[in-house]
Amino acid sequence: MKNTFQEISTLRKEGKIDDAYHLAEEALKDTPDDLWTKRAMGWVLYEYLDQSATNRDFSKYLHWLQEMVALHLGNEESMLMDSVMWSLRKLLADADAKSAEYDQLLSSLQQLPHPQKGKAYSSVLSAALRLGGKWLHLSSFIDWWGLDNLSGEDYDEVTLSNGSKMMSLAERAIICYSKILLREGEEDSITRFVSYIRSVIEQHKEYVYPPYYWAKLLLKKGDGQAAYDLLKQFARLKSREFWVWQMLADTQSDCDLKMSFLCKALACGGKEEMLVSLREESALLFANMGHLSEAKYEALRAIEARKRKGWSLTNGLRNIQVEKWFMQTTATRNNEPFYRRFSDKAERLILGEPSRFTCLVTYVNEEKRMVSFVTEDKIQGFFKMDKKFPEIKKDSLVTFQANALGEDRPTLVRNVEVELDRVHPSFYRQFEGKYLNKGAFGMVEDVFVEPHFLSGITHGNIVKGVACISFDRKKKRWGWRALSIEVVR
Repeated sequence: MKNTFQEISTLRKEGKIDDAYHLAEEALKDTPDDLWTKRAMGWVLYEYLDQSATNRDFSKYLHWLQEMVALHLGNEESMLMDSVMWSLRKLLADADAKSAEYDQLLSSLQQLPHPQKGKAYSSVLSAALRLGGKWLHLSSFIDWWGLDNLSGEDYDEVTLSNGSKMMSLAERAIICYSKILLREGEEDSITRFVSYIRSVIEQHKEYVYPPYYWAKLLLKKGDGQAAYDLLKQFARLKSREFWVWQMLADTQSDCDLKMSFLCKALACGGKEEMLVSLREESALLFANMGHLSEAKYEALRAIEARKRKGWSLTNGLRNIQVEKWFMQTTATRNNEPFYRRFSDKAERLILGEPSRFTCLVTYVNEEKRMVSFVTEDKIQGFFKMDKKFPEIKKDSLVTFQANALGEDRPTLVRNVEVELDRVHPSFYRQFEGKYLNKGAFGMVEDVFVEPHFLSGITHGNIVKGVACISFDRKKKRWGWRALSIEVVR
């Protein structure tokens, strides 16, 4: 029936889709098992699927997909199935259907020849992952899709058209499926998926968030020690995030350690509406450990935040409000000193014993709140400014505590202090000598003088001042740059 196949294909390519459909329909009545006619009809149905997806007509898409199922095509129709996947990706990217309709879609997909891994197939998963809030049984779709079908490219970071980066499809799938299991997963399902995450992370140690969800799944299984061991490494990367420390607290059975982790979480801060569960958990523990004023402070902050957002109070907060201790206790005005007092143990367990560093500030990016520095040993690094830090200016001296200095990632610093005196010999020195005008700049022996100092200074003047170390990018070496200068004669 190749002639009929050609006739149907010609009509389809000319855009006469309905005519092609009716011709294929009549031909199939006479020869329902003819492979060529079924293939021709398959491509016609693809056109209808693509139209339905473009028009965001979910019900029509389901209708045509069911007709595709009725053809009973074999696994050799890879090109057709690839095209169907592109239409499906288009549908899922724009559709706004009910969860039951997505279930019908999956039921039909399960009856088609399973697509081969590749760009089209991966694009379908990428689109489906955005439906987490709409599709109650998204996990069933992911199971059908099969994460073992991720291609090599799916494990790589994605570069978007605007040049920004997005995490790999594999990471997004792991996070999405983990969230589903954390809500409703049974132990056997969690055990299987934990094994999968482990195998992925062993090959992709650059992934940041999958280890976090691995730890959360372990915690759900009741394996607190394994979760703690995993979170230790993650916490070093995300030590400024309150939720990491809160989760570490959940791995602890010892009340003193749990309180230390909660205090560290609270010290990190964040938007009040994001901290409500942390404050409630802390209030309960602080009260149980006898820190009643501090407990009331946390409870009141959680209650106020919920009321501002129009959220109802949790049963836990309602119960706290009627406790005798709550009604008889005066809350502290601020729990910051309490956090500092008890968070040290948590910090040392996760971040290790800190060292004290003295550094020269070489650059301050106010917009990004980043500070670049150099140490006495000429090690360069940078750290992120915190609202609690004192004011930091370029060419000033700072001291801070840190466990390690990172040149390719922000150094995690604490207890930052600014030194006002410019007397440290590793960074500053006094100079005196003859000023030599070099045009756009000046020199006093080996001290570079920037243009803004040139006014009022004449070539040959004897000058003096204070200089700091400075890196010469052209010569790729350290030198000296004037911070102040005055004419002697």
